[in-house]
Amino acid sequence: MSALILGGCGGGSAGEDLVINTAPPTDTGGGSETPTSINDPFPVSDAFAGNGNRIGLDPMLNSNGAPGESSPDLQGTEWAFTSSSPDLQGDAFAISLGGEFEDVNYVGAFAQDTADTWTEDWTVGVHGNSTVWQPKGEPASNSDCPAGTTFVEAQTLPDSVGGGSMDLCQLARRYDTDGQTITLTGDNIYRLAAGFPGTYIGNGEAADGDAGNDVSVTLVIESGALILGSQQEALIITRGSRIEASGTAEDPVVMTSRDQFDEWVDGQARADGRGEWAGLALMGYGRSNECGAPCDVNAEGNIGAYGGTDDSDDSGFIEYLVIRHAGNDIDGNGNELNGLTLFATGSATRSSYVQVHYGFDDGVEHFGATDHMDHIVITGARDDSFDWGQGYRGSAQFVLIIQALDDGDRGIEADNDGDNPLAVPVSRPTLANFTILGAADSAETSSDGILLRRGTGARIYNFLVADFQDACLDVDGAATEDLFGADLTIENSLFYCPAREVYESGDDDVPGTAIANWVDRDPDNRVANPNLRADYQPNAVEADVASNQFVTTDYVGAFAQDTEDNWTEGWTVSLNGNATVWEPAVANPGADGSCPAGTSADGSLDLPSAVGGGRMDLCRLQRRYDTDGSTLTLTNDNIYAPASGFPGTYIGNGEEADGDASDNVSVTLKIEPGTLVLASSGEAVIITRGSRIEADGTAEDPIVMTSRRQFDDWAAGGDGAAGRGEWAGLALMGYARSNECGSPCDVAAEGNIGAYGGNDDADDSGYIRYLVIRHAGNDIDGNGNELNGLTMFATGSRTRASYLQVHKGLDDGVEHFGASDFMDHVVITDAADDSFDWGQGYLGGAQFVVIRQSSDDADRGIEADNDGDAPNAQPVSGPTLANFTMIGTEDGGANTIGVLLRRGTGATMWNSVITGFNRCVDFDDEATFGRYNTGEIAFRNNVVSCATNFDEE
Repeated sequence: MSALILGGCGGGSAGEDLVINTAPPTDTGGGSETPTSINDPFPVSDAFAGNGNRIGLDPMLNSNGAPGESSPDLQGTEWAFTSSSPDLQGDAFAISLGGEFEDVNYVGAFAQDTADTWTEDWTVGVHGNSTVWQPKGEPASNSDCPAGTTFVEAQTLPDSVGGGSMDLCQLARRYDTDGQTITLTGDNIYRLAAGFPGTYIGNGEAADGDAGNDVSVTLVIESGALILGSQQEALIITRGSRIEASGTAEDPVVMTSRDQFDEWVDGQARADGRGEWAGLALMGYGRSNECGAPCDVNAEGNIGAYGGTDDSDDSGFIEYLVIRHAGNDIDGNGNELNGLTLFATGSATRSSYVQVHYGFDDGVEHFGATDHMDHIVITGARDDSFDWGQGYRGSAQFVLIIQALDDGDRGIEADNDGDNPLAVPVSRPTLANFTILGAADSAETSSDGILLRRGTGARIYNFLVADFQDACLDVDGAATEDLFGADLTIENSLFYCPAREVYESGDDDVPGTAIANWVDRDPDNRVANPNLRADYQPNAVEADVASNQFVTTDYVGAFAQDTEDNWTEGWTVSLNGNATVWEPAVANPGADGSCPAGTSADGSLDLPSAVGGGRMDLCRLQRRYDTDGSTLTLTNDNIYAPASGFPGTYIGNGEEADGDASDNVSVTLKIEPGTLVLASSGEAVIITRGSRIEADGTAEDPIVMTSRRQFDDWAAGGDGAAGRGEWAGLALMGYARSNECGSPCDVAAEGNIGAYGGNDDADDSGYIRYLVIRHAGNDIDGNGNELNGLTMFATGSRTRASYLQVHKGLDDGVEHFGASDFMDHVVITDAADDSFDWGQGYLGGAQFVVIRQSSDDADRGIEADNDGDAPNAQPVSGPTLANFTMIGTEDGGANTIGVLLRRGTGATMWNSVITGFNRCVDFDDEATFGRYNTGEIAFRNNVVSCATNFDEE
């Protein structure tokens, strides 16, 4: 089943649980029979009775749709819209991997059916705890340091932990008496040997890989011990020796920098620095694919040699250890260690309940190695959080990775060998139950959730990867792609990276479509918003529900009331007073006749003095791009136009293929920030089935698609206001279901531009970010068949449009035919027909949408159908909408309806404002009102304020 349960809430009577059909959607029970009789008039107001809806409350919005100073209270707990997590636990996710792994049935690092979390009490930052360390028992100083260490001084403790003092004990440079045990008791503080490279346990780094000339030394660290390092100082467990760090949840072992400790003692506010000491390194006799004979691989940081032939080698165990602020350039030559580095450690080595916090380099890195890790937390790593190479074949389960807002690279960076990707042993770890969270909202971070490259394999189970700026998953290189199958698998995993794309399709050897096809081999892999709690655990949800893309809010409409920030500012037109057609993204624009591959020079265009003047090349697109696997990139140093005349430009050939997706090509259209596309009558940009768009604008440099007529008027000194229907528009065609499908599914698109539809509701037609579409809606074929500003023909749930404006179109602003895509932060202004229109089994979702009608021409804010001829056709339209602000006009007469539901559609609307229309809400027929009676139409927490609130005739 594919649905999401949202707990109804808000002022008024409590809402009952609400089923949202989103990605991938299923039939909603919409085949229910139309009631045999409904007494006219239809009591539309019944659908708004209670459930937090406010009828007749004037929202008193500003002209841009945001709450004004005189607005009533439109934010608070009574308006809560809580989007629960998708189903992340159950039989579908059960794994039984044997060995060190626990049998579990959930995705990510935490179970969904319990409030317990294994990260509580001992970690830093995850639950708000910022304490550096808590002494074990009653601290005291008696100048008594353990054997093998030297008393330095009585170390004062801060008042925040009760004050007092403890002995500070200095470790030696090296411990190399065979059979020796050094015990660091929990009643002292310890300092590593001063300067490079810190303290060695054993002499295995100077031995050779046959293990014949090393000593065996054991370092025992008791619970509650604190170890301080500075700059180039590391703690190094060499080959043949062992660590036994036995912390507890109440008294973890802590390793941190002397700088941090001193500032903490002095009572200073402690900013989390990085690279203030070197880190902890374990070196073993396991195999590396860089071994010679004997095996002596030089460790990064020049701290000695590691490696051998014993993959079952034992470098000890770690339990409840927190490593903070490590990653220093240990040898002064740019060779950082990591928080925890495992050099060819064997399978008898184990790390459990370890946190690496705010490291300058990687959090945890494996070079070779076959050790096992579980219950690992990596927070704030400046480089990669979990890194491997050189034939790593270990295992890990229950890992939480959180990227910091200020800096960060990949969640996982995975290699076999850069120079020889086929080197043996080949990296192929087994990993389960990772939660990997990026910082997509930060301008300081980038990169991928997971990067697999350089010939690595991996067996990945039950991962949750979300919110990375570039992509959730990237695979680089043919050697890596060749392992797709038994040596490189992903199962039972969830991905959610709406900022850009789920699967990286950049300038590497493995296109995003190939990655998606590989991931899709397991039907239990999904793209969905996990909707985690503040402690990174999933919210509770009823069984057998699917994912959605919504975010939790506590306000009505598209804008929060408690902030001056407005997400429409800077890039939209008209809404905030901006009338500029477009601004070049490049400084000093010029024309040199150079157009990107796949386009042809078609002269140049003068730019108006309003944007600094100059000229730019006009590059003409071809009629069709149909080379399988190709990418057409529209750079922002040119202006572009579709192929002349009907129907403009096709990306791919999917409109000529059939609905079984077996005979189309896959082409990608990439559009850089600030690119301008100009079109004329009869011309559209059409992304066909099987192909993708990647429109990657920014708030500073949105992509603009508008009419050539508007541009020419503007360049000649006009105001660029232009009219409507001056070009056709942008159309995306997918393989999702429509209730007009045949077999195979080939539904004829309006405008006679080809066929769309199929049976894949999770289809991916790409993504749109910061795109402005102006003056579209032309009668594209000359027979009265207009396209819309943006038309979504059966686009699947992996398709996303964010920060989109459609301005002054002749037909609809956005229209869905079937489709299960998700949209957010959408502005539709001055549409001559309907602003947001759907039919044919639309099952998608939308959140944060502003609709503002024009007084010169307008129809409905939302016009919603299932099917005019067969209102019970399957799948039945049933989208979920949240945080809409809809501002109508009464000047258009009776047709200016805020929301018109008809022809058997279902719908759920949360936390929205409908105001200023002649009529706010209308149901048109018995089939539609029957959806209300069966629970397939629901309204929660909405404000309705029109001349006539409900048309009940």
